[in-house]
Amino acid sequence: MILLTPMFSILKENYPDSTIDVICGTKNYSIIANNPYINNIFIFDKSPFKLIRFFNQVRETNYDYYIDPKDHYSRESSILAGMIKAKNKIGFKSDERSKFNLGIPTNKENEGKHYSEKILNPLKYLNIEVSDKSHKPVLFESPESIKYFQEFREVNNLDKYIVINISASQKRKMWDKEKWVEFINSVNSKYEEKDFDFVITSAPTESEDVKYIIENTSNLIHFQSRNILDVVSLIKNSWLLITPDTALVHIAAAFNIKLLGLFANNPFFYSMFHPLSDEFEVVMTPEGSENIDDIDFTQIYEAFLRISEKL
Repeated sequence: MILLTPMFSILKENYPDSTIDVICGTKNYSIIANNPYINNIFIFDKSPFKLIRFFNQVRETNYDYYIDPKDHYSRESSILAGMIKAKNKIGFKSDERSKFNLGIPTNKENEGKHYSEKILNPLKYLNIEVSDKSHKPVLFESPESIKYFQEFREVNNLDKYIVINISASQKRKMWDKEKWVEFINSVNSKYEEKDFDFVITSAPTESEDVKYIIENTSNLIHFQSRNILDVVSLIKNSWLLITPDTALVHIAAAFNIKLLGLFANNPFFYSMFHPLSDEFEVVMTPEGSENIDDIDFTQIYEAFLRISEKL
């Protein structure tokens, strides 16, 4: 969803009087809840009562275009495309029986392209040319999260700060807590009178790891986010984000925040999800490994020293 957000601003820029409705999942709708370019958000909730309500909602309007940017077959995409009323339906055509009348390139044809680039392919049918500068996410803060962050900033007397995120979607994408301790202590030792703070954040599942890291380091501030939009406000105002490969990489890109990323050595996925910030350092696992914990402490420390010169 984060990587799809450029589409909404591009559509509004080219068609300012258009109405844009978006179908979302239950876990990603909050990312666009404050997006001024979007008129209606329909949440695809599979619980029976909510599913019936959803079907009724999306069938109320006759659209000029229905866009599904997936470049591969999806059963749900096919069902929705058959159900929604639209003059033109843009999406992946698996065969001649496809519900989409306007086809987009397949995942094989998109090979080597960043996900944010290939997801904009449908715009060609609306006579929109997409420039290389159009691929960065476009995010809008929540008023509640802005207030929450400002209060956090005032309480902790924060000025310049670096965000450390230790969480990722899978354990193999996470760095060991002992290595985080070693890294933070090493930076603190090098910069005894540093003019920035470290702010650590994580998903609730890593709260015990955060507690351990705080207990074994000094001058580390914990940001307890309530939701992803709190994290958006935190990252937007930061100097630098240090994180494993996760959605936060793309939140940083939305505000062009400098990044130090820990990535698995997988060229296929890296080509699709590499950082889009102008300034970034990436440290990868050794060849043949996709376990982030195989990254050595010195690699991250040296990468930090390189990017800190650009702060």
